[in-house]
Amino acid sequence: MEPLAAEVGWSRKRLWARLRYQIGLTPRCAAQLVRFDPAAHRLAACLSPGSVAAESGYADQSHLHRDVMTFTG
Repeated sequence: MEPLAAEVGWSRKRLWARLRYQIGLTPRCAAQLVRFDPAAHRLAACLSPGSVAAESGYADQSHLHRDVMTFTG
């Protein structure tokens, strides 16, 4: 996040505040959604949760499960 803040000439704190104001999410939550979206599509295609987790950059299946519960209830 620091390089992006430097590129636009803002502090990291200012960048986080603007991001939250513009999209309503913290940078961390936005990054989680970016990672979760393709994983959700793979799960919908009935692929193995373990392989989806590995291919999507999750540490393991339980971390994918945590995001599934967070974003879908």
